[in-house]
Amino acid sequence: MFENYSKKDLTQQEQEEIIKAWEDNASFCQQDFFICMNLFYKLQRYDDCIKVYKACEKQYPDYPYLRDKLGWVFYQKYIKTDKLKLGNELIIKWLNFLFDKISNNKFSARWIIAKSICKELTNASTKANYQLAFKWVNSVDVHQLEDKEKLLEVNGKKMRLPSDKESWYSNQAKNLLFLEMYDQCLQICKEALRTVRVFHSNNDLWFPYRQLKSYYGLGKLDEARQVFQNMPEKKLTNAFILTSMFEVERNSNNIEQAFQYACAGALAVHEHKHLVNFYGDFAHFLRNQNMPREAMLHKRLEYILREENDWPQKKDTTFTIEEEITAMSKKEILKELTNFWQDINDRNKVYYNGKVETLLADNKSGFVRDDEGKKYYFNARDIRDKNKNLIVGEKIKFTLVERLDKSKGIMKLNAVDICRI
Repeated sequence: MFENYSKKDLTQQEQEEIIKAWEDNASFCQQDFFICMNLFYKLQRYDDCIKVYKACEKQYPDYPYLRDKLGWVFYQKYIKTDKLKLGNELIIKWLNFLFDKISNNKFSARWIIAKSICKELTNASTKANYQLAFKWVNSVDVHQLEDKEKLLEVNGKKMRLPSDKESWYSNQAKNLLFLEMYDQCLQICKEALRTVRVFHSNNDLWFPYRQLKSYYGLGKLDEARQVFQNMPEKKLTNAFILTSMFEVERNSNNIEQAFQYACAGALAVHEHKHLVNFYGDFAHFLRNQNMPREAMLHKRLEYILREENDWPQKKDTTFTIEEEITAMSKKEILKELTNFWQDINDRNKVYYNGKVETLLADNKSGFVRDDEGKKYYFNARDIRDKNKNLIVGEKIKFTLVERLDKSKGIMKLNAVDICRI
């Protein structure tokens, strides 16, 4: 019927004729269905696209050329409009239907659907949803994906985003770790670390982190410890990595090391809700170490965080919290626990007294000099006080750690854990 029509540049009259023929239930051949569905897609009549697909599928069940367009209809109708909710039965039916229909090539919507499912997992972290995400990501051929980083400009500021290939590895590693498919997770992380040229979003930490967690899940504690040793230095400010090392050392019965990692992790976290499960685990650890008050404070903090975020409480009939601690506010609990974490974290550390000598132009870094006259570089991120602005001549105390001087390519001692005196 429409064999002489252009597939891309339809005139207004041609568009009207196609729409009228569809509404009049005219007899369509395969190409007619193709042209009609493309027209409705261009006009953003997505429900009509679905009707055209169903009619074509009924008449020509082996005709494949509308299936990929149906994937893009799903993208426009649910993903682009932020309606992809994994708790919605209709969405799940759509996803199960599309899985075997759309092709696996760079022109189909398969990858963008898979990515969107993974993104939605933060709001719907159930095993069934992770299995769905794993199935979709696994169906995408990673070797067909772009390995070049993406550049995005927002308000005049350029942002560097992960390539599709890096995103594939990152999402699949998350899925595998959640599903406790540890051997596969280790393999994916190993491949990512070998093939991804430039990492984004701290993936140079997150891939080793998932290796660490996988080795821990497999009971291979020495291998987990080795992964931690080989991580970049910024691991020491990552709460999730530090608290994972608490688990490793606790299960190795290295009590002092477990204490150090646990408290360093608690001090490093930006939002305490992210460590809610850890606080419950640490409470039991502290009770076993005959520290009942600190154990009850951590357990109470866990309860408060679950209540604040409307998360289900974990029943624990073995734990009794004294009334005095139950009556404490979250702020009071955190104040006492912060002092506790800091005291543990400072154990075995050697502090040096000194003064701020110079500040660099950015006021976020500079040099300090200890009482013996030795000079060390510092960065404001290593200042422990809330006020990160130091003043030349200000008295301080600090510890030392070796870091790479990128300008000279050598390791140098830097001042960290900086506190005003």
